[in-house]
Amino acid sequence: MLNRCQSRIKNWCSRKQAQADVGAYHYCYAKTVAAAKAEAAHLLKVIKPYKLTYPVVLDEGRIICS
Repeated sequence: MLNRCQSRIKNWCSRKQAQADVGAYHYCYAKTVAAAKAEAAHLLKVIKPYKLTYPVVLDEGRIICS
């Protein structure tokens, strides 16, 4: 997952240099509430250093809690 994050951050930096508006989207594949919370925390950690001009979306997909 880290490589994908680094790749997306590199892409974000390129867009930001072009003065494009940038937001964040993450599709959550979690199967439990705890896993969903962990994914949300990771998303926030990854985007924290950046100033986003569009919203951040965590798509909860099909979280099935048992």
